Amino acid sequence: MNRESRRYSSPSESVSRSSTRSRSESRSRGRTATQSRSTRTRTRSSSPQSPRSSSHTSKNYNTYSKSQAPKTVPQAIRISKASSESSVNRKRPNVVQRRTGARNLPPRQQPRPQTEQISQTAMRVMSAQRLKNNDLNNRLKELMKEMEKLREENKMLTRVHKREERALKNLENQEHDVGRMVRNHLDETNVLKEQIKKIKGENKKLTTTLIEKDEEIRAMKKKNDEMKKLLVDKKLFDNAELSKRLETSERDLANYKSKYEET
Repeated sequence: MNRESRRYSSPSESVSRSSTRSRSESRSRGRTATQSRSTRTRTRSSSPQSPRSSSHTSKNYNTYSKSQAPKTVPQAIRISKASSESSVNRKRPNVVQRRTGARNLPPRQQPRPQTEQISQTAMRVMSAQRLKNNDLNNRLKELMKEMEKLREENKMLTRVHKREERALKNLENQEHDVGRMVRNHLDETNVLKEQIKKIKGENKKLTTTLIEKDEEIRAMKKKNDEMKKLLVDKKLFDNAELSKRLETSERDLANYKSKYEET
């Protein structure tokens, strides 16, 4: 977790770290400058004492210079580098590149590195959150499936409802048609009843006429029979005349019968 926190540090933390590094470098440079100054003063104080001392000879001076030469030369070179760096630092102050929207936090307010315990707790919290998210995602998928099923059921119910409404409308129309049909049937029955009554009256009249004609035919038959008897008994006329009369009477009877059958 410490490495990850260092990698994913905020821009303000990076700027603060760069500022602290620049300050530490400036302090180290100041220390080197002070050390170079102290070495210069020491060399100056040691150099004039050699001619003042009476016991100091040329041989001793040469031996001293040879013995101290390898030690003093690199010190002078170091002093020159430090002095040049100190002069450059004096002329050019430290400039820190700041990013927009970032603050330079003081060293006391810098975030401390996370410990192992905090990392373990964070991992536990993250795992719990992941489990919750997975449970919620599974529940959401189940709810979406249920919603799809309910939509399909709703579509089927709407179709059935429309069919039932159409059937009810057709039944209502048929009921209106049935009422009309019943009324028309009643009117037709009334007309037929009136026609039947008329036909019955006509039949009664015909039956009466038929009865009357039957009686007339019977009367004619009786007369014919009586006439035949008279002819046989009295023999008043000749056979030829009688035969003619019989033919005429038979014709008349045939005509009456045909008329009776037609009526």
